Amino acid sequence: LNAVAPLQEVQGVQDAHQDWNLAIAKVINSDPSGLQKLVTIDKGSADGIEVGMAVISPNYLVGVVTTVDEHSSRVTLAIDGSFVTGAELLDSKGTGIAYGEWQSGGRMGMKHVSRDITPKDGEIVITSDETAQVPPAIIIGQVTGEPTIDNQSDSQTIQILPAADFDNLTIVAVILSFE
Repeated sequence: LNAVAPLQEVQGVQDAHQDWNLAIAKVINSDPSGLQKLVTIDKGSADGIEVGMAVISPNYLVGVVTTVDEHSSRVTLAIDGSFVTGAELLDSKGTGIAYGEWQSGGRMGMKHVSRDITPKDGEIVITSDETAQVPPAIIIGQVTGEPTIDNQSDSQTIQILPAADFDNLTIVAVILSFE
């Protein structure tokens, strides 16, 4: 396996997003207890990392920074039950909240989507501009299966197949700032 490939992919993202300031980090371990979906990276406050910053690999949303030490940080993966971010359907333009559902047996979902929207199976789900330190238009994943109608809130919940390969994270990029 080519260890340089993930790094080159991340650098390609930097080239495509000149207005993003990225910190390239190695994943140094994942949470052995398995109760939460977390990884530790080898960059921290000394590198400008702050809680809430988005983490990508290479073009896909991996999660957000949730704790920061001087030379390492913990990243809560997008599939973890505590994860939430603003989301948008790329083609149908429906908006909602993407959340992790690993602890409840799923991967990711998107709540509070208007029932007027009809998402297509396979439609791309991206970040919206609703979350402070997460830039818009990062790919979260794809719509999978049929939406579930929530009769109480007059909205629907969509299942998301995440794009990131959470089991094989080696190199990630933390988005330090964006325009």
